[in-house]
Amino acid sequence: MIKVRYALFCLTLAAFTAMVSAQENFPAPSDAVPLPLRGVWQNDARLVSFFAEANPEQSRALTGIVLKQFYGWYYDRAAEPPALASDGADELPPRDKNDTTARHGEILITAFDETSPITDESGSWTMRVLYPPYSEPEKIALAVIRNNLFLDFYIRYDENPGSLGSVEGFWRAAGTASGITASRPYYAQTVESLFITADSTFRIRYWQVDLEPDPSARAYFSDGAVEYAVDKYLIIGGKTFTCVQGRGTRIRRITKSPAVRDYELSADGTLCAFTAPYLSRSQITDIYAAVNEANARKRPPAPPIFPPKNLDFHYDVIKELRKYTPNWEQR
Repeated sequence: MIKVRYALFCLTLAAFTAMVSAQENFPAPSDAVPLPLRGVWQNDARLVSFFAEANPEQSRALTGIVLKQFYGWYYDRAAEPPALASDGADELPPRDKNDTTARHGEILITAFDETSPITDESGSWTMRVLYPPYSEPEKIALAVIRNNLFLDFYIRYDENPGSLGSVEGFWRAAGTASGITASRPYYAQTVESLFITADSTFRIRYWQVDLEPDPSARAYFSDGAVEYAVDKYLIIGGKTFTCVQGRGTRIRRITKSPAVRDYELSADGTLCAFTAPYLSRSQITDIYAAVNEANARKRPPAPPIFPPKNLDFHYDVIKELRKYTPNWEQR
């Protein structure tokens, strides 16, 4: 029994030491939170906040996640930063004590690496998130196009800069994460890149492989007399994807469909999304005030199973009947 306890103690100590070491060595750029990302984002299931710590000596990224539980009637502070960024407070507001939320929220340590040109309204990054008690950060690819945040998005690759104003060209798939979550997310094992022409869309399947990619390698496919070249390898969130096996350069399986018409393109033409956004920018400025306001609501009572009806029992007739049945109440 003593040996088992000693072994558990050693494992716990080793995990704690690795986590502390990872936090100390976790690199962060000088601009902790890119300008297009700053603020509060939301969808039907959660609120996500990105703020930068107001500290001239060291600016840290402060990331918080609030889950909308019970069909949105209760906001759970699932993950939150170690300090409140909006007013520089050293302590967070007190947490609720109930069976829905944890005693302490998850503390997420985040940093951002650029993966495309950044403008005032758009950009893409790899968000490195250190989830306790793991020592290696997760890498989540995300993009902002105006007031929408995407996890399923594409980055343009085009050797002709003059075509940036249109959607035609080769678009690299750039996102695989299932979400921005309080625990480690899931990642897609396959993605589809797009080659768009004036009247057609070619969907090229890439799958995850464990090898060292060659950034200059190209793969080819043809549509009759026209031949197209695309990247053989993609690197998404630190993982490598390929569209051909081994040393081959000819793509065998291509799905052709009509040209896409519904998309959201960044102003500089380098980012594009063909699906609904994962999050949208919120007007909320103080996420903790929004949580308190939401949790102060009272859900109205459920409607009765049998709705009340205005029934007329004809009590005058009942009263007349009782004259002739003196033992009516005893029956």
